[in-house]
Amino acid sequence: MNFFKKLGEKFSGNSLENSSFFSQENRTEEINSQRNRQKQALIANLQRLQFTPEEINEVTVILDKCEQMVQIIKDDLIGTNINNIHAHQVLDEKLQKMRQYELKAAEDIKAKVAEIIKRKSNNRN
Repeated sequence: MNFFKKLGEKFSGNSLENSSFFSQENRTEEINSQRNRQKQALIANLQRLQFTPEEINEVTVILDKCEQMVQIIKDDLIGTNINNIHAHQVLDEKLQKMRQYELKAAEDIKAKVAEIIKRKSNNRN
């Protein structure tokens, strides 16, 4: 009975998110907020370069696709550690794949920005 009393005290008055029961706090909101700030900074920089909303969309669609692919990989990880002795290896492979998508998106964004700048300069001439 003492065990259950201690367990009850551990959870009473504390939300599960704030409990020391979990090894890490949930940082999803913080990460999403940071991602949104970075995207807004990209848009602001493109606006300073006199990009039109359509041109900005050409760039941000690359970022959106990357985020979708990373989310698919994350979703695929759900339940991976259950009864899987190779969970660490699977996680490493998925993290590597996410990093590849991110690097490819960065390259594609640079190329798209350069393409639009070149297109704009050709239209001026």
